[in-house]
Amino acid sequence: MKKMAGILSYILFLFGIASYIVIFLGNDSFLLTGVIISAIGFILALYAEKPFKKIGLFGNGLVLLIAFIIPFIVTTFFWNEP
Repeated sequence: MKKMAGILSYILFLFGIASYIVIFLGNDSFLLTGVIISAIGFILALYAEKPFKKIGLFGNGLVLLIAFIIPFIVTTFFWNEP
């Protein structure tokens, strides 16, 4: 079960990074999909075995950091004037 969670986390990381690359090509409708997929992959990586756990945590965490956490911090604390 742990190995399957790791493989699924890795696959979700690939889908999350692919949807984030599509955002750079001009289609912003994949942002929410990529964040949700990466969040699910991050949670699954917590239960995975060793090699897939590192890939899942780092990869999905990086996608979440770039797509959700950094824009949230910037818009909340630094870009607070119209």
